[in-house]
Amino acid sequence: MNPMPPAAIAVIASAIDEYRLTTPPTETTPAGQAERIAEHLLSSGWAIQPQPDQTTAVHPVPRRPRAIREETP
Repeated sequence: MNPMPPAAIAVIASAIDEYRLTTPPTETTPAGQAERIAEHLLSSGWAIQPQPDQTTAVHPVPRRPRAIREETP
């Protein structure tokens, strides 16, 4: 893993603080916090993209269809 630049860490910390201040505790979710972090990173000029070697792990392998067998009396 590449080291995270200190400027990116500062943007992430700012996003977390802003999320905690503007979102009631009963409405906070990990997904909401992640979305706020992504918004802050993008608006600060950071790019969010998967690593080339990790893109295949995100896509599941399609299942082969099962054969339907007829019951014989």
